Amino acid sequence: MLIVENRNDLIDLITPKSKVCEIGVFKGEFSKILLEKLKPTELHLIDPFNGMMCSGDKDGNNIVWVNLDEIYKSLTENYKDNPNVILHKGLSFDVLNTFEDDYFDLIYIDGDHSYDGVKLDLNMSLKKVKKDGYICGHDYTLEKFEGVYNAVNEFCSENNLKISYLTKDGCPSFCIIK
Repeated sequence: MLIVENRNDLIDLITPKSKVCEIGVFKGEFSKILLEKLKPTELHLIDPFNGMMCSGDKDGNNIVWVNLDEIYKSLTENYKDNPNVILHKGLSFDVLNTFEDDYFDLIYIDGDHSYDGVKLDLNMSLKKVKKDGYICGHDYTLEKFEGVYNAVNEFCSENNLKISYLTKDGCPSFCIIK
């Protein structure tokens, strides 16, 4: 396993100009980084975009509450002239089910942090990511997100996979190569 400084450095290791999906968009800050660094041919942003939600930064600090309905309107406006960015308002499982298998080069999971939610996203991502593609995610820490940590470890064990990259952020990101 290679340890990298932060999730921005992790993204630098991913092949640019590919098909990318982000599950769990929140305010769209990491979406912007994915767009700038990877210059994807398609960037699919999946989130329920419904109601109030709180989250912290990549280290789990600076918790803020936002209205996701307003965020959806703002992101729609911001990306209206960029045909490479496609917003999907819905649950990750339902939206990913609309894509053929082996479609994406990278799926980044940062949505439902429950054990069951992460396990569902990981299993669906395994189908939807191409061979040698990347299944990545955020908040891989036993201390703050036990469900994420346990789901990722169990998923790797069940599918004979391993974490290839891990970041040193306060809430680490992981990367599994399919």
